[in-house]
Amino acid sequence: MQHNLIRYFILILLLILFALLSFGARRLSFTYDEPAHIAAGYAFLSRGATWLVPQRGHPLLVDAWEALPFYMGHPDIPLEDLDGWGQDKLSYIEAFTPFLTRAMERSEIATRTPATLLTLLLAAIVYRWGADLWGRWSGLLASGILTFDPTLLAHGRLATNDVGVTTLGTLGLYLLWRWTQAPSWRKSVFAGVSLGLTMLAKGSGVLWAAVGLSWSLWFGLRKRGNDASIWRQAWVMSLLALLIVWSMYGFTVGPIPGWLAIPIPAPRHWMAILHHADPTRKHTIFALGQLKTKIWPGYFPLAFLIKNPVPLLIGLFLAVGVRWRKLKIPGFFSILYVIVAVTHGPNIGYRHMLPVHPFLYLLIAGGIGWLWQHLQYSHRLLRSGRWFIAALGIWYVACVMLSYPYNLSFFNCLIGGAANGWRYLANSNTDWGQGWKALRDFQKEQSLIFDYSGPEGYAEITPYELWDKSLPPLNYVSEPLPSPWLFPTPGEYVISANTLSGLRLVDPDNFAWFRYHAPDTMISNSLFYYHVDESLSPTWLAQCTIPVTPLNEDAIAEGFGEIDLRTIAFDCSQSWVYPDSGKTRGVYALHETNLRPATLKEKLYLASARPVDSFAARRLRGVQLAYRQWEYRTQPAFALYEWETYTYSPPPLMKVKVAPADMPSAVLTATTSHTTPVILDGPFNFLGAAIHSQEEKVEIETWWHVTEPITRPLSVMAHLVDEDGAVLGIADGFGISPLALKTGDVMVQRHSFPALTENVDTWLRTGAYWLDTKKRWSVMNAPESNVLIVPLKGKW
Repeated sequence: MQHNLIRYFILILLLILFALLSFGARRLSFTYDEPAHIAAGYAFLSRGATWLVPQRGHPLLVDAWEALPFYMGHPDIPLEDLDGWGQDKLSYIEAFTPFLTRAMERSEIATRTPATLLTLLLAAIVYRWGADLWGRWSGLLASGILTFDPTLLAHGRLATNDVGVTTLGTLGLYLLWRWTQAPSWRKSVFAGVSLGLTMLAKGSGVLWAAVGLSWSLWFGLRKRGNDASIWRQAWVMSLLALLIVWSMYGFTVGPIPGWLAIPIPAPRHWMAILHHADPTRKHTIFALGQLKTKIWPGYFPLAFLIKNPVPLLIGLFLAVGVRWRKLKIPGFFSILYVIVAVTHGPNIGYRHMLPVHPFLYLLIAGGIGWLWQHLQYSHRLLRSGRWFIAALGIWYVACVMLSYPYNLSFFNCLIGGAANGWRYLANSNTDWGQGWKALRDFQKEQSLIFDYSGPEGYAEITPYELWDKSLPPLNYVSEPLPSPWLFPTPGEYVISANTLSGLRLVDPDNFAWFRYHAPDTMISNSLFYYHVDESLSPTWLAQCTIPVTPLNEDAIAEGFGEIDLRTIAFDCSQSWVYPDSGKTRGVYALHETNLRPATLKEKLYLASARPVDSFAARRLRGVQLAYRQWEYRTQPAFALYEWETYTYSPPPLMKVKVAPADMPSAVLTATTSHTTPVILDGPFNFLGAAIHSQEEKVEIETWWHVTEPITRPLSVMAHLVDEDGAVLGIADGFGISPLALKTGDVMVQRHSFPALTENVDTWLRTGAYWLDTKKRWSVMNAPESNVLIVPLKGKW
């Protein structure tokens, strides 16, 4: 009775998996690599051609299986007439793809259904292996974990060879394991055939075969004393696997150019393996916010931690060490595979770690099953752990279904999901072209035409009836945009997650603006939509000159393009300027030495760079970081801050005393009061002052508004005086060339003094004066007064 119940459950689970794969496949557009696999498989089915194998590095068994339905419906494509046939894979695939996209929907269903069937087979194998190891309930649990694995759901419905090699390899290891439990000639033949087919599924299939055949020979050698036939079965298994590979290539024999001069069987197959192992092959990868062109050992460990649901990671932690000895064969393969992947694997997608997932399913199912059973006989408090395990299962399913059907770009909640995934990884981890159907639906709903930048692959975006104005990198040989630090013009923009990462761009910083701004919406978890309703181009650039001005004229022209840009230089340790009173858009540029070293999280999330100096930090609080160059190039490392309008907070209105400079301190309280702003007989108006106390000093900011052009040198007076008029400190200064200022600008001057003495009335005596004549500017309504007195402590 229980066995029948489990059979119903596994049938239901397989139906759920089939539904998830089938309906999900219909929602996805052709991904980047699918046309290449189909074109290669079609070439083999139609002409028996294997010339593509060495160029692509992939054997053709799974490709042919997935191309079979399409070939049966279109057997007469004139391959010999296509560009690149027999010579160049890229030209051939590009020429073949239009035949594939003529009836796009039917082609997608036809070519993806074989992959779906292979995924169902994998689920059945995992169930059977788990049942043999731990019992039927654990086998059911292993299959359930597989059913809702986002990585398997993402690639189990695509016409690629990732799931194909995983299915055939898992089948081969399972049959090998069964042979080691009870050796027989029939089992050895089945295992050998399966391992041979695994090698024909993908280049990495050689790892499955190496583990399986080595294990069989070791097992046969160890058991030879008890039964000599076991040793012979192991050899037959190995020879049969190699014979299967050889037969795929028509039993051809030849050398491997550049590697081996003597003839060997199936040379094209081994050329494909060496193609992937070639150390000179480089991929541009993106990880942890940086572009790299070499293998990074931390890539797959990082991807494992953020591309798998948190409940799966917790389940793995609970299961480690529980009955793992029964998993020697898949465990040994997984360890070898991970070592090879970490040290030599292509760091372009977590999909390359899919082959170790069946081992994870079995391990977690065995461990959780053991815990579930033993918690039944534990203390009442420990028995509540069953509720925790059940909650993990619900959480696991919910995590995956919330990202369905766009599981390809799944990232777990540890990093904030798919919205933040592009900050950590790119390539097939985020956008593989799977979202064009969703983008088409969004476009029809919104009735808009947009600028698009993202990967197209071989299928291109056109067959999906999208109306767009393409931006780089759609044309990989295109020139960079006129402005690397793009401030987009008004319009609609759809930017791929890969474009945000800088992949395949002539200049990786062409779309830097979009990285620092939140999108209006996210499409298919991989495409970011931005609506820009006004011009964002800056009208001015204000640069801090400490320690040097970061951008010279050439860098400004190259970075901002052909826009009329007012440039201002100022000493940000003394002064700050708000051009046009902050009413117009602009950019502040600071040298990297003015900024605090960013933490890894701040780098990833592009948090606003925090200035070291408290004065600059106050001025830039809440200002959007628009770009940051971390390393020194032709110009030093620097950061750009995007100034919007009216985002600063001037001092509140205040009353200040005005008096002649020679007035005795005893009558300070009798001087005339004025409310800010105070109009002066000069090109400035006084807007107010603010005080910022620190441990050993006090900083006072005086705010000034430029009312007319300035042609003479000037300075701002700042004296700290006590109730007797004694000067406690002098901090006159002006950190910007007066000639750079224009009518309407607001300038903030910083004055540093020793810390104020408690319970002592203190005043700031300030004003402005011409440097060449030392003449102070008078107050317009009180011409005899040329000093402004601001109380800092004590009464008015």
